[in-house]
Amino acid sequence: MPEESTQWLVELHEQQGSSTLYRLAVMLGAGERAKEVVHTCFFALHRRGHRVIDPNERIEFLQENVVHQARAVRGVEGTIALPPDKDGEYGRILDVIRALPLHLSEHLIVSHYLTRFGPELASIMRMTLRRSNRRLETALMTVHQALGATGSLEATAEEVMAALQSCARTIQAPQTDEFEAELAALPPRQRLRVSIGALVVIAMLALALGFTVATMTRAIIPRQEETSPEQPTASASPGEHALPALVLGVPVYYVGRSDGLLYPESRDLPSSGQLVRSALEAVFALAPMDPDLRSAWSPGQLLSVDVQGSYLTVDLSSSAYESLSGEDAAQAIDQVVYTANNLVGVPGLRVRFLADGGPPPSPFDQAEGYATYGLTPIAPVRIMSPKNLAQYPAGDIQIRGEVHPVYSRPQVAITDTRKGQVVLQKRADRSKQPNRQGWYEWTLTVSLPPGDYDITVAAGNETKNSASSFEENKLIHVE
Repeated sequence: MPEESTQWLVELHEQQGSSTLYRLAVMLGAGERAKEVVHTCFFALHRRGHRVIDPNERIEFLQENVVHQARAVRGVEGTIALPPDKDGEYGRILDVIRALPLHLSEHLIVSHYLTRFGPELASIMRMTLRRSNRRLETALMTVHQALGATGSLEATAEEVMAALQSCARTIQAPQTDEFEAELAALPPRQRLRVSIGALVVIAMLALALGFTVATMTRAIIPRQEETSPEQPTASASPGEHALPALVLGVPVYYVGRSDGLLYPESRDLPSSGQLVRSALEAVFALAPMDPDLRSAWSPGQLLSVDVQGSYLTVDLSSSAYESLSGEDAAQAIDQVVYTANNLVGVPGLRVRFLADGGPPPSPFDQAEGYATYGLTPIAPVRIMSPKNLAQYPAGDIQIRGEVHPVYSRPQVAITDTRKGQVVLQKRADRSKQPNRQGWYEWTLTVSLPPGDYDITVAAGNETKNSASSFEENKLIHVE
């Protein structure tokens, strides 16, 4: 039984997770991984439970993350998975919802199954209120017309709500015992915020060691364990710079929810003649696989990407800039700048922003553009592979990542979350020299039988008079 301090989470899971949220994840296309999605979101809430106190905020946090984790698991080629109507009463309505474009059916399910509308729905879907309302109205009107309904739009909305509630009841909810066991098995963990002073020391030491960390301009082709990467080819960007037409393992930078630092996630992106455009589109359109991460940007559209000389100009719809100021704006800028610099082989690249082809709002309007500024904004210890929620066959699995030069050789701890046992604690092998970005690469190969595992990597800051440490974790499934 979990300790008293986690009883609130167990009760919340019994009320929401094992029924409402699990069924939502199934309907949104998470399939057999629906339970895994729900548990991952509850564990993320557990890590920040001392900050998210209000019961309604906790439920909204879970709903938002389940929606986007289900979307990430489903993928861009996935489909909505509404079970058949056994009684036949709502079969026609459900067929119409299944036939909707994916973005409309998803919006309709979230709003009418969870009964969330207005600002609450917009927050869950991570978009502006105006855009959310427009999408919901389009979805409802499409269903209304497809049914040939003669009544009001409100009457159609009530039928959609009843159909989804009836459909959800046909989905068998899982037992809660497994969640309690996994929760009790979680190792105590707290991702520590690195102080500003420590970051300044880190940056100065890195520069003193002579690492070329100011540009991060080498095109990166990360190794992948899950799949075999395609061979890169060259294609011309608008500025006549050759960009690798890769598909697998493209680093996309997101922001840590608790610390505000940047974290790269390896994403498999659609093939494009200009890979940097695909990567930047991912910043706005793809939810991170790890619920501890988020995008600082407001939902918006990437209109164009143009490279001319040492400048990359990014034209975004005005909606992308809405409500961005202060720290959020700085993090949003860093997301784009660091994602682009990893892919565009232009020394000293600077990124400029436009809004619908014109000047962007402050603070995105710096005429000289924005450049990388070393390792300072990036999390000092990172797991590059495996991805969060990755699936592997039983056998050897390579865990790899990067660590800041002033941090120690990482300690890897692997916990079998089903049994509540730590199955491995070992220091990873670290490269003798940093790579061109200034990071030390680390690896560890382990052999794992079938099960669910929590991989936690920790390293300490070895700077004089510093006792700070840093952790990152990923959850994986081994079949």
